[in-house]
Amino acid sequence: MKWYQLNIEGSQPPVRISHSSTILISKQDGASCSNYSVNDLGTIAFFGGGNPNNSNGYTDLAFLSVGGGVTDEIARPQNTQSMGKLNKLLGSNVNNSAANGSTVNNNNNNNNNNNNGNNIPKTLGFSKTTTTTTNTTTTTTTSPTSSINNNSNNNNNNNNNNNNNNNNCNNSAQIRKTYSKLPQYTGPTIYHWENSTCDGDTPSNRINHSLTALNGNYKGKLLLIGGIIVGDSSNGNNNSNNNNNNRGGNSNSNSNICINLSNDIYLLDYESLFWVKCQASGTQPKPRHSHFVHQISNDTILLFGGIGDNGQIYSDVHLLNLSNQNTLKWTQPNVFGTIFNLKDKDYKVCFSNGILWIIISECMEMYKMDINTFRWSPVIYNGNFPHGGFLSEYTLIGGCFGNIILLLVENEIFFFDTVTLEWGELEVDGGERPMKRKYHSISVIDTMLIVVGGQTELPLSTISTRDIEMIDLRPLFIKKKIIK
Repeated sequence: MKWYQLNIEGSQPPVRISHSSTILISKQDGASCSNYSVNDLGTIAFFGGGNPNNSNGYTDLAFLSVGGGVTDEIARPQNTQSMGKLNKLLGSNVNNSAANGSTVNNNNNNNNNNNNGNNIPKTLGFSKTTTTTTNTTTTTTTSPTSSINNNSNNNNNNNNNNNNNNNNCNNSAQIRKTYSKLPQYTGPTIYHWENSTCDGDTPSNRINHSLTALNGNYKGKLLLIGGIIVGDSSNGNNNSNNNNNNRGGNSNSNSNICINLSNDIYLLDYESLFWVKCQASGTQPKPRHSHFVHQISNDTILLFGGIGDNGQIYSDVHLLNLSNQNTLKWTQPNVFGTIFNLKDKDYKVCFSNGILWIIISECMEMYKMDINTFRWSPVIYNGNFPHGGFLSEYTLIGGCFGNIILLLVENEIFFFDTVTLEWGELEVDGGERPMKRKYHSISVIDTMLIVVGGQTELPLSTISTRDIEMIDLRPLFIKKKIIK
């Protein structure tokens, strides 16, 4: 297995840290969205994030498509090599005018979409679907019109920000500066960026929020919760005493930057690219960032932990019920078992096979909670626990019932088998490893682990990176019998 640097076609979004990402659709899911091609391996959605060198945040939505599903209507490659790959995949000649370095900007036509209320749908338009990822009975859900706020001024401001981002995206055809020593990927898979302007109640600039692609009745919807709202005191919850002691947060220490915590809920429809700010009843979680969110059934979202005002570390559990047609509802279950102190500890949270897993780096401990009983218990594991700090990201492989947790620690990959309870380290064949980075995101599409964004260690820790890097995990997948 080797690491490669990806030179991705399309409109690459501005570099950023502490953004959120989620696998929106993948081939294994049998995706049902109309924006999805049967030849795609998958699509990763990205939202938000910040600039480590100033107070700027981002409200743009970007999609990274992986595979052979890049169609003539979407793809505008900037070099002859990509044109050849695209023609081979499509079996036809693609308009070669795109190969001369031109890029497509579809966002400018949407600048004034929010100046009136004509484009606002009466409901979220949840589609009827039989797709499920659990044994829970499928239900059909609609959203109330009362949750829609037509704030044209905010939306216009967001569109202006997106236009500025698009100006940066148009430079994607140029040779970009890179500090990576990895070889360029020249394989058959096409990677393609597409930046999108959204309508509706676009969330404000934020970092360290959660972004979750929903399944079941909500297939094709993205759920955003909480985070740090940067540079705008008019949005979210104004926690003026909040400091910058945040895990994976903005490294800028400028005291003039206004930082507020949020517990807002937003839903995005992938088909229409329309955001709706949702109201929820029940016991609301406190505003927070760096929390964990996962869909545990067709109509239930689990929220765990996070960081609150003054750097307070939370270990509480909340459930968001989506089944009611008129309102969302928060509940807080009774939790039993070992109560552990996560204060000042660097830890990671993930969900696999009905169990919430906590991995704590400093004390090399692990805990798990069965969501059927909400009872915590310690984990006795085998193998060598990942060394070094956890300025890293993790992902789960093997689908929604996957049993392998991957951790990218600095520039080394560790994996934990949730069935055998054993740790292992991925052996990388000769060649360079990626530079150490933090505040990035990682995703696994098909067998490829993709690293996006963040800050590099060299030459300066404040350098945010455009380098997008990939390693094919097929040998590990075969060894663990995830694929044949």
